[in-house]
Amino acid sequence: MPPSAVTLRLAERVAAFRHQDLPPELVAHAKLYLLDTPKYPGSRIIMCFVKELGGVAESSLVGQGGKTSCVNAALANGTLGYYCDVEPHHVGAILHGLAVIVPTSLAVGEKQGADGQRFLAAIILGVEVATRVSYAFDPVALYNRGFHPSAICGAFGAAAADRADEQRCGGTKTWVLPQISS
Repeated sequence: MPPSAVTLRLAERVAAFRHQDLPPELVAHAKLYLLDTPKYPGSRIIMCFVKELGGVAESSLVGQGGKTSCVNAALANGTLGYYCDVEPHHVGAILHGLAVIVPTSLAVGEKQGADGQRFLAAIILGVEVATRVSYAFDPVALYNRGFHPSAICGAFGAAAADRADEQRCGGTKTWVLPQISS
């Protein structure tokens, strides 16, 4: 099935994104939100789980002094960032975007050797995409059907934060859709 016009426009926007074009006040605001996204060291179960899974040591486990695979680090750090449910929340989108985007961007950025500027830009782009997708899906309708927009729409934001090009973004969409329909 070919991607819809809306999907193609979103993929084009993601592909055209350049951190150099971000307004300085947006970057400053994003830094404050990043610093306000807590990571609590209290989830021993998830850390034991990802350590047992093993994997190539490419991305850090926050507060653990160790590394694991990019995917396992995103899972563990995301769990730590979300389990207290105290990070910033977008009321209109019913979205805790930073809980999904920060750990994903941290794991992928470290694996790719991204600098701080690219890391911060990935977070901004990811949160924007997650928020727009949430509004497009109607977050109240999602929530009323038992789906939390942070998980559903955050997956799209995390894919965008990876700076996927137009073709890869379409492929990511194809991968994300079955994951969120479970």
